[in-house]
Amino acid sequence: MPKELLKISHPCGNTMANADLLPGDTLLDLASGAGLDCFIASGTVGNDGKVYGLELTKEMLGKAIEFRRQLDIKNVQFLHGDMEQIPMENGSVDVVTINCGLSLVSNKERVLAEIARVLTTNGYFVAADVTSKKPVPRELREDADAWSWCVGGCLTIKEWEGLLKRYFTKFDIRTLQQYPVDIDDKTKITFETVLIKAYSR
Repeated sequence: MPKELLKISHPCGNTMANADLLPGDTLLDLASGAGLDCFIASGTVGNDGKVYGLELTKEMLGKAIEFRRQLDIKNVQFLHGDMEQIPMENGSVDVVTINCGLSLVSNKERVLAEIARVLTTNGYFVAADVTSKKPVPRELREDADAWSWCVGGCLTIKEWEGLLKRYFTKFDIRTLQQYPVDIDDKTKITFETVLIKAYSR
């Protein structure tokens, strides 16, 4: 992989190692950034498969397209769009992945509904993201820098469970690492990176 691609990619977990992709699968990677996970997946799904990367920022989308050209990868396509309105047909995707992007979205339920819509009957999605052991205080939720670091908009595992069960038949949330943070003299929050895997209805 190009050094510049690795330098500007900031994953919080290894979604591709847990995506269980098969040759011929269709994968959609949300908040795909410069395309790192898409390029990793392209080799697994092979020539009979397809990888789509959806990215909101045009700057990162342009970088991803350039890296695809450098790597001469044919089975990856990048789309410009919002994960709250995924520009793909119902039931068109076998696997959806998202690496450190859910915490950046305010309407997480809408994103889950869209993921469920585009997944095939036996499809599933895999997400690596940040959660908090207790609800994030108001001052962090209103802090733009906290949002950019994926903590201002993160949920507790219990909150995630409540959302996931509305759209998926079963799911698993596994803790990867914990990060205790002192918010102020009286407030300490433990943030966790987690791996979420949820299966289509």
